[in-house]
Amino acid sequence: MSAAPLLGAGPMADSLKRNREAFNARFAMAQRSGARIDREAFMTHLSSLVDPIIRAIACQFSEKVDIATTDLYELSLELFAENVLGNQSREAAIQEGWRTLLPAVPRLLARDPRRVAASVTNAIHQIGQNEGARPHEWIANMSAIGNMCDDLHRFFEAGRIAAWIAGCPQYRPEAIRIARLLPAPIVASLFGFSDQIPTSNIHSAIDAITANRWLSAPEAVSGAKPLQLRIVRLAGAFRGFGGAFLRPPTTWTSGTQLMATDGEVSWFLHTDVYGCIFRRSQEPAPPPSRLNGPVKLSNYGELSWYNESVKLPSLVGWTSVAFDGQTLAVTLPSSHHVFLVARG
Repeated sequence: MSAAPLLGAGPMADSLKRNREAFNARFAMAQRSGARIDREAFMTHLSSLVDPIIRAIACQFSEKVDIATTDLYELSLELFAENVLGNQSREAAIQEGWRTLLPAVPRLLARDPRRVAASVTNAIHQIGQNEGARPHEWIANMSAIGNMCDDLHRFFEAGRIAAWIAGCPQYRPEAIRIARLLPAPIVASLFGFSDQIPTSNIHSAIDAITANRWLSAPEAVSGAKPLQLRIVRLAGAFRGFGGAFLRPPTTWTSGTQLMATDGEVSWFLHTDVYGCIFRRSQEPAPPPSRLNGPVKLSNYGELSWYNESVKLPSLVGWTSVAFDGQTLAVTLPSSHHVFLVARG
């Protein structure tokens, strides 16, 4: 594979020239292994995505150019072989991550190019597997804080918070724990706070978010108080339309975890202000039961929530209800949604 002549002058092209035979051998080996890698598409990837990354590294760490070029070339071959990158890829967000995030973190890449690039790629892929999640938001947030991270561990920890904010509520408990430990400027950037915000205000906002999952970080730091009980989200849909449920579901709690089932498959329901996902569970559904406690819902849609009351006509004739301490889940006989009610 004559890679270097097709690239413009620069540190990556020079590295490819110095090690031409080794790179050609790697490409040939990948093809012999059965991978159908289009030469032109691979060259386009090198010139448009990898070259800017190597240039960013070379500006600060010229001695790392050869190892970074080798690592990213080999990783690119593997990802092309798996159709994660290239013309056959269905994950445009991964290419966006290589285009915008990786060039923004040259100091971290210089330490371990393959690990950083592979971890970023995997994170974007995993976020993209969650319906409704926003991998492009994760990329933007991580690009903004990359240079604030002194080491890889801190960068990867920040990535958990960014994944939660980008629509993966299953990471919420761990993300909140990490947010209490990371430096204030990183947390402020991820949460969209002013970079002048006092650390004490950040911790107060985290406390407020912990107490109410339907409060966003900007609302928490502004001191905003949720004013009304309302339906905050419709979760789930008919399987034929890409949802989780073949039949109208029922809901319950396992401990403090909201659950749902359509009679065939049971699901963990993870939800908050940032997103909502269902994850399969092997736990069988118990018989439907009424709520016993400070939160009750009548058959006529009259909700009693501690010392508050509200009428929710759309919930008349419900089939099941569950309360996890912050959110009331309600199902109806004619709907494939789980109706989520909270003070938000």
